[in-house]
Amino acid sequence: MPFKKGESGNPTGRPSGTKNKNKELKIRIEELLEEEFTPPKIKALLAELKAQQKLDVLIKLIPYVTPTMKAIEGSIEQNMSLADLLRMPEE
Repeated sequence: MPFKKGESGNPTGRPSGTKNKNKELKIRIEELLEEEFTPPKIKALLAELKAQQKLDVLIKLIPYVTPTMKAIEGSIEQNMSLADLLRMPEE
């Protein structure tokens, strides 16, 4: 059931004019990240890590810079060769 114009779905919610603390926190975090994660600082921090730790960090960062692959479904007949699969039209 839709609300009437001017009627809140949460009448006991945040009073009008109150500061949005989440927005303020988000701005502070953004400023901190801009200060701390400059390319020279990141390179220096990575240089201090052991090879395995550095690899772990890089693997965790990959999803943020590469597109995600969409899963596809399909079936393959047992007697199909690789050449047959490569010739199959895309749906």
